[in-house]
Amino acid sequence: MRRHIIIALITGMLGTACHRIDSENIPTDAVKADIQITAHELGATSVKATLKLENEALTYLQLSPGERLTASVDGIDTVMFPSSFSYYASLPNRDRESLFRIGFERTRFGSAPDSFVMLPRPFNLYVFGETDGRSDQIAVEWDVLSSDPMRIRIDGPCMHPYEYDIAPFEDDGLHIVPLDHLPVFSRWSGGRCHLEISVERSRSGELDPALSGGSITAIQSRTDYMDIWR
Repeated sequence: MRRHIIIALITGMLGTACHRIDSENIPTDAVKADIQITAHELGATSVKATLKLENEALTYLQLSPGERLTASVDGIDTVMFPSSFSYYASLPNRDRESLFRIGFERTRFGSAPDSFVMLPRPFNLYVFGETDGRSDQIAVEWDVLSSDPMRIRIDGPCMHPYEYDIAPFEDDGLHIVPLDHLPVFSRWSGGRCHLEISVERSRSGELDPALSGGSITAIQSRTDYMDIWR
């Protein structure tokens, strides 16, 4: 009953714009957490965590003194820092499957120390422009197969984003995109267009059951570039 009274009082004070409220009066089982770990080919692995009030999409939690979010992998621990409406951490780059643990340490309410996700298998990305004499195409290829879902995204100043999802267990290491399948702007006058091709392999994990819900996802992300002409 006390939990519902607290939430009702806070909810009644909020309007329709985004808010940040102190976490000290919010029970753990009223907190929704969305956590994303992203490993790139080069550089660090980034961790982002967003805490929201249950059933209030525009109400974000600001950690009160004594409370913190932590990120751990392979014996390395770091405290996440606030920026805007989320919390962030940077960890050394992971070149293999690695188990991440995100902890929510609390003072007034019970902690949620055990949100886990395994980083998917890393891969190298190769992008080729090919011409077979009839139609031009982009070949997007990667070298390590996996049962995890993947997403291919192509974007550039001459087009709307092109996206293609590879379902779990359908990874064959290659995706061909005919250039006439790209959603190019009708107003593009032609010439050179510089494209960014990104491929993400994702894996879902398990949030600490003390939380009300949300998601935790780990991503291996790779990016390459090429030019097209018209």
